[in-house]
Amino acid sequence: MARTTIIFAVLASLAIAGCQSSQKAVSGEATSSLAPGTGVNNTQPTPDAGQEPPKPTPDVPDDLKTDAYHWYGLANTAPINFEIKSASESFTGSQTVHLQSVAGGKAVYEIERTGGLGDQLGTDTVTLQKDGIYVTNTTKLTTKEPTLDMPSSVEPGKTWKNEGKFTMEGGHSFDQDITFTVVGEKPVKTEAGSYTGLLVKGAGQLTIDGKKYRMVSGEWYVKEKGLVKNEISMTPLGSPHAKPQLITIQETK
Repeated sequence: MARTTIIFAVLASLAIAGCQSSQKAVSGEATSSLAPGTGVNNTQPTPDAGQEPPKPTPDVPDDLKTDAYHWYGLANTAPINFEIKSASESFTGSQTVHLQSVAGGKAVYEIERTGGLGDQLGTDTVTLQKDGIYVTNTTKLTTKEPTLDMPSSVEPGKTWKNEGKFTMEGGHSFDQDITFTVVGEKPVKTEAGSYTGLLVKGAGQLTIDGKKYRMVSGEWYVKEKGLVKNEISMTPLGSPHAKPQLITIQETK
């Protein structure tokens, strides 16, 4: 999952839902066919008689296989199950990365989601370039400019900003001004296992329909797998006694 625009979409969806009404938890089940011990989906569709076989997957050039490519897990074709939990809601489903095209020094990927995860987050398109990975399209948010989700180099101390204005489904407005900092490799445990992950911390401000929030987050990426866990705290500004809303996004079995 993983990506900053997805996180903001989750936060905005939960915040708007919390302000409007209480919703019941939504869940979705996902299955996968994995080669034992590989974590790679080796199930290939069998073409029907008279149909052309599927086109071969294009090769990603070596100069695009940066640190971001490996930590983001763009080569991982196996579905990953996720759960998003807040104090009042829970969504589950799976996410799968599909390479769409390679041309002009760029590789384009579709991030497909199923179940409640798909209902909440939709499908996204990210573009791998030499300088980083950009979110270029999402079915849940509309923006005029691509968003840098991870720079090509992610050495400890590396920082980057996400600034932009979005329109959500239903016409809700959503602004972000977030700074991300790479902390380094740290242990992380999810419901699916224990890893050494790349920890990226975020801090800044979100504005949802004119209401401002202070957001801090911790994201853990596992090399060749992608984002496995994200812990988020979002606190309304202007309310001295307001308690933070805590949200956890993590890989599940």
